[in-house]
Amino acid sequence: MSHHGVYNQDVLHQEVARAFLHSSNLRPDMGQHHNYNPDRQAHQGYARRSRHDAPDEFTNGKRIRTDVNRDQVPIHSEMKRYRVEGQGAVQRPPLAQSANREQLPVDPLEAQLTLLVKSCRPSSRQVQERVDVVTAAQAAFRGRAIVSVYGSLRTGLFLRSSDVDFCVQFSSFPTAASSAFAQSRRDRFAANSATLNAISHALRAYGGFSNFVAIRHAKVPLIKCVHRTTRIEMDFSSNDDGLRTSDYVRHWTGRLPLARPLILLLKILLSHARLNDPSSGGLGSFGLSLMIFWYLRVEAPSRLEHSSASSPTLALLLLDCLEFYSRAIDYSHVEFNIATLTATRKVVPSHELCMLNPLDTSKNATQACSVFRSSIQPAFSREAAALRNSSPGSILLALASRAAVPTEEQCSLSDRLREDCEALGIYC
Repeated sequence: MSHHGVYNQDVLHQEVARAFLHSSNLRPDMGQHHNYNPDRQAHQGYARRSRHDAPDEFTNGKRIRTDVNRDQVPIHSEMKRYRVEGQGAVQRPPLAQSANREQLPVDPLEAQLTLLVKSCRPSSRQVQERVDVVTAAQAAFRGRAIVSVYGSLRTGLFLRSSDVDFCVQFSSFPTAASSAFAQSRRDRFAANSATLNAISHALRAYGGFSNFVAIRHAKVPLIKCVHRTTRIEMDFSSNDDGLRTSDYVRHWTGRLPLARPLILLLKILLSHARLNDPSSGGLGSFGLSLMIFWYLRVEAPSRLEHSSASSPTLALLLLDCLEFYSRAIDYSHVEFNIATLTATRKVVPSHELCMLNPLDTSKNATQACSVFRSSIQPAFSREAAALRNSSPGSILLALASRAAVPTEEQCSLSDRLREDCEALGIYC
């Protein structure tokens, strides 16, 4: 911090965006995705090009030549304006409540939020339960399909209440995602239904699962059920996009140290408010992760430029992130492209949040989130106000007051358990 009390941008860049200043020299760790091949070209499915697309360095695990000059990509705090397609530039919204931001109770709040994040660390018993669930699921399809874990168990962002997501890839018949047969909506529905029926039949025949529910009309059709022994909820689908998006999230949480605690805190908030299920209009983990990545890479450096804090604390970032997504942007006209780090004007205005999928920018990764404006934005706004005032109405503070941090002994994993997790694609 300078002698004038102005925030030192270099500190924030080191903590929030240092990995991206030299990202052209980085090669991501893609994990154990069985279909991943770093030599594949973009046209083979990992990054479908569209009129929006200027690929970032993650695509296909390699740097792809692009017409975008990285010196012009607005990832630093010098970016004061959004580039809006066809409309020139739109002035960036001012930092809301900047005068009040100086008096935020950051220190005690930081301690409580840090405690809550630490309480999310899984114990060895919880890890073993998930290993048992994955082992049972794979046994149910042995010899008939490849069963892979994706979602929060693959990214290492799972909570105690998180379900386990599975991708089931049958070799005996084509799925809606890969079949040339499935061109029309009716054909895709028929292909998805056939897959769901095969998944349900295999799980029922194996035993050990209960409470089956088929969700056929969702963006990603799936079978929901419960593991009888552990009572852990499970989701099965045939859409392998989840494998690639999970690897993408795990890559960027490794590059951004503050991304993981921010994602966990907002996952806790959404889960408590029952706004985290995309099948019922909520915000899923992938969309939420993209929001955090956008905030840390694009918004935080400039929005916190004049903060009096000497370093970007978790509390300061959480409060500003909640404030940004609850009221700083008109989502009806703006879509966010994290692949190029630009925000552009929507072709057709809509009330839904639009975070373009960086692996396929022709798709909106938050399309299923239909309650963002009606429920999630108000929830973010209420939580930000409650945190700012240390109010008992804060969901996160209430949970932090009851949080119990597991001991090192409770979280210690045996060598055998670590090997099982690695073999199954589980990251803790």
